[in-house]
Amino acid sequence: MFLPVKMKKIFAVVVKSKLNSVIHEIARSGACHLADMKEMASIHPVLSSMTSSFPKLKDKLWETEYTYIFEMWIPADKAKYIVLLIEKAAEHKCAVSIIDPIFEGTPPTLLKNPPVMKPFENLVRVYGLPSYYEFDPTAIMFVTFPLLFGMMYGDLGHGLLLLLLSSLWMFATNIKGKKIFRQYQALAVIVLISSFYSIMFGLFYGEFFGMEIPALWHNPIKNMLNFVKMVLIVAVAHTSLGLSLHFFNLWRNKKYTRSFLQMIWVLFYIGGTSFIILYLFIQQPDLFTQNVKNAFLVLCVIPGCALAVGQALVSIVEEGHLVQAIASLFELLLEYTMHLLSYARIVGMAAAHIVISKVILSITGSGMSSFLLAVVVSFILIIVVETFICSLQTLRLHWVEWFYIFYEGKGVEFEPLVLPLTIGN
Repeated sequence: MFLPVKMKKIFAVVVKSKLNSVIHEIARSGACHLADMKEMASIHPVLSSMTSSFPKLKDKLWETEYTYIFEMWIPADKAKYIVLLIEKAAEHKCAVSIIDPIFEGTPPTLLKNPPVMKPFENLVRVYGLPSYYEFDPTAIMFVTFPLLFGMMYGDLGHGLLLLLLSSLWMFATNIKGKKIFRQYQALAVIVLISSFYSIMFGLFYGEFFGMEIPALWHNPIKNMLNFVKMVLIVAVAHTSLGLSLHFFNLWRNKKYTRSFLQMIWVLFYIGGTSFIILYLFIQQPDLFTQNVKNAFLVLCVIPGCALAVGQALVSIVEEGHLVQAIASLFELLLEYTMHLLSYARIVGMAAAHIVISKVILSITGSGMSSFLLAVVVSFILIIVVETFICSLQTLRLHWVEWFYIFYEGKGVEFEPLVLPLTIGN
């Protein structure tokens, strides 16, 4: 779930007379991604009917005098089955071997997430498919996307209305002939899950269609300082998670020196931001002894020095310039700080949602016309416009501020061989 499906490479040599049956069998399996060969050759006449409908097939075969050679990427759990399938189809007139992925030859990416996470996987795919050696952020976005949306859109009444509308949309997908509903079913699932977080934060804020109810925590407008603290903690946690995932990607890509430097970045970032949170927002500093203060200073100073030394060493190892290494260090520090400040949009959107709701509530008079006007304005501005804006801002926090830290999304899609003659089977 957190990583693409593990792959194996199958190297096969098949006599020419048996290639037709072998190709049909691996196509029926639906689990074979043919890899490009370094050398190409003319296609065998027996495959002419296939290549007319599937021209890419001839780019996957390497011809010798008596055989055809090809390579395939297979999910690791199906590798032995595919080998037996090829041997049976070729009547053992073949040579097949299973090879572990070589780092220089990146396998295609096949994601395997639970059905409930598939809509969030689509958000990841729109940005870019993760490579085989890259972390798949779908499972984390399944939690963080609705969480950040709910922080911006915290209102019990509006959350219940979103839950109702998305539930009706999901119900409409089962109606025959309603293709438009099925086309946007993934979007309805995202809104449905996000509405639960809106309801939860509406209870925390004490907001119900702009009316105040007993709050389980604090109202963002009346207790702005406490709300900023919470947003800052969430921002630090989210960014630190991205830095940790970058360490994981570097380690998995066997860039051990860079991964060690990235771990220092994680310690420095968490230590520094913890220092800022505790000493800028704590209203009773006497509660903390000098030893505790020194401990947090150590969390900033020691990782900071280690980060500077580590950056210099990496620059020397990679034959770079020391001045360039120090400049890139400050550049990264500035970039990470700017990304952290971007989470302030959560504060702005949450405050705007509450203010707009109260303004709409204030225009509701005793007459029916005023009430209907308030309902229409509320539906257009909040349910339509603000839901779209909050979703867009949440997506930006993931794509621009979070993915930038650890994610490239340049993977190659796993495309199993499917021939026109085997699609019906």
